[in-house]
Amino acid sequence: MHCAKTIREFLPHMMTRNHGHIVTVSSMAGIAGTEYLVEYSASKHAVVGLTVSLRLELNDMGKTGIKLTTVCPYFVATQMTQQFRPVERFDTKMQTPEDVAMAAVTGIRRNEYLVIIPGIMALTPIIQSTVPKKGQQLIKDFLGIRIAPLEDTHRKDE
Repeated sequence: MHCAKTIREFLPHMMTRNHGHIVTVSSMAGIAGTEYLVEYSASKHAVVGLTVSLRLELNDMGKTGIKLTTVCPYFVATQMTQQFRPVERFDTKMQTPEDVAMAAVTGIRRNEYLVIIPGIMALTPIIQSTVPKKGQQLIKDFLGIRIAPLEDTHRKDE
């Protein structure tokens, strides 16, 4: 995980000064997981886990001057996502890299710990922590939130 290596390089200097800001980029797949992107989801879960643990550790050490921000965009129009399409009942706009960059900068300036883009997706961690798994699946099915390969042979709705 490259972000861990980068953090390991810069963190000692930040700790000496008790000042700095570490920004990691994960994904909504790192919070909720995503079908057809199992390995990607796992790597993004690792980024979220790294920053959660590091925040707790820095706090325990009294290093409260070091801020952490994790950026979790939903579905961004990039070369990687061209092989997939979002399938949703409600047409959520695919984010552009510029959308994500602007939201990330805003979140960093505000010292937000977690920047979820678009903001409506911030309900995801709340739903995950309060609604039983069966209810979560019902909500996901009702909203139609999923991605599918362009050549989707597993469609439930057709």
